[in-house]
Amino acid sequence: MMRAMMITDSHCHLDSPVFAKDADAALGRARAAGVGAFLVVGCTMADAGRTAAFARARDDVLATVGVHPLYCAQPGEDPSAERLAATAAREGAVGLGETGFDFNRDRAPRDVQAANFRRHVEAALAADLPLVIHTRDADDDTMRLVDAADPGRALRGVLHCFDGGRPLAEWAVARGLLVSFSGVLTYGRSEALRGIARGLPLGSLLVETDSPYLSPEPVRKQRRNEPAAIAHTLAVLAALKGVSPEEAARATTANFDRLFRRPA
Repeated sequence: MMRAMMITDSHCHLDSPVFAKDADAALGRARAAGVGAFLVVGCTMADAGRTAAFARARDDVLATVGVHPLYCAQPGEDPSAERLAATAAREGAVGLGETGFDFNRDRAPRDVQAANFRRHVEAALAADLPLVIHTRDADDDTMRLVDAADPGRALRGVLHCFDGGRPLAEWAVARGLLVSFSGVLTYGRSEALRGIARGLPLGSLLVETDSPYLSPEPVRKQRRNEPAAIAHTLAVLAALKGVSPEEAARATTANFDRLFRRPA
């Protein structure tokens, strides 16, 4: 008998108030669609406890702790590297982030984003935890900061919701970082992105929903994305790599388990 396909949603926000009334129903729909593990990703220190508690209450959900670049200029959202590492340890988080650069919306000064990003790299290295990296319209700055903060190339992590250029993707793979694709991979405008995905090794890839955002085709018009929709992104990635969805699910789940050191 063949084992059922098990997909891992490597980045979602099910602890968000958007899911306050029906997070467990959304999880149930995802499990029925073949999703067997979920990573809820932290965005602020103020919400770190809530995010971690959401994961602890559910056997198939893991969590990270971090400060998103959109929120890093808000009061209290400038933790030291030591506080980040300590909070992750206290809350049982399996990683740090999401952090990085967002030059698309620029809600925080770029020097503040850089300082926040650098502290997360330092904390990840000190705690030996993977880092979830958010980068929008900041490919070169991302590469420069990480290379400067981690010249020994010891950092483990993932470029989440990848929508950058080929040099950034190839830099990440050369560094041993993973590259994660969201529903954006399925959009009509994303032919260049699909070309990048096609050329990357399957052993360096993850899939995610980033729910409640970025619903994939053919459910892009739904108001709220859910982890159950990840099967559409996985199918596109599998076709690009010339493998079955089952093989793509096995590979991306194995990549996730290796990065976040989740027991088999």
